[in-house]
Amino acid sequence: MFTLRAKAVDDVLELFDLLMVTNLMARAERQSKEEKLRRYPRMSKNAGKLARAVRVLLEMTETEPELSLQLVGDLIENTVTRAELQAAVATIDELVPQADPEFDSQRLEEMAGRFATVRVFLPAMMRHIDFGAVGDGLPVLKAMRELADLRAREIRRNADCQLAGSTSRS
Repeated sequence: MFTLRAKAVDDVLELFDLLMVTNLMARAERQSKEEKLRRYPRMSKNAGKLARAVRVLLEMTETEPELSLQLVGDLIENTVTRAELQAAVATIDELVPQADPEFDSQRLEEMAGRFATVRVFLPAMMRHIDFGAVGDGLPVLKAMRELADLRAREIRRNADCQLAGSTSRS
């Protein structure tokens, strides 16, 4: 009996892992690749302009350290115009976001949306599978159990609200 239970638990966890990998991770990876492909042509074109300008700057400061900034600017402008450089910098800024708390919170919201796909399994998994942990894993396991309890209460509350709504209409 214990062997069958252990095998069933292993099967459930493998299925859950498969769901996580195929549904969540693969979708996120696919979206990331699509985004990179969409950005690549604009990124490479503008990065090339910036690289040419910086190359001139570096060469001039190495060969002629006393050269005036105005003359270096003129030499750069012979390679890439000021307007092209400004547009390239703006594009690179757009495509390569700087450390931005707002962007980080947006990424967290995306992850929370993906969690919705698997969160329905959490209460049942925590109720029927005896997970164990040691050391640093203990707080994670505790948080998983609390999250499962919260989710179970939310499900019960929603069911109670639906039941109350259907009886009041009768």
